[in-house]
Amino acid sequence: VQTCALPILLDKTPINPQYVQVDIKEGGGALFFGVDFIITGNELTWEGYEYESLVGVDDKLRIIYNHQ
Repeated sequence: VQTCALPILLDKTPINPQYVQVDIKEGGGALFFGVDFIITGNELTWEGYEYESLVGVDDKLRIIYNHQ
């Protein structure tokens, strides 16, 4: 997923948002639920979280999660 306007809408709703894995491709690191981002339903956002000041428009994220 290429970063863009928030929130990012996931195709499916995660079974447990705390186990969603998010990382920045190409030299970035892992992001952590409740520290760097939050998920409500199928919406992922980092607005108001630490990552908000670090994200770049061209950053690409890898998002891995289980869904039903």
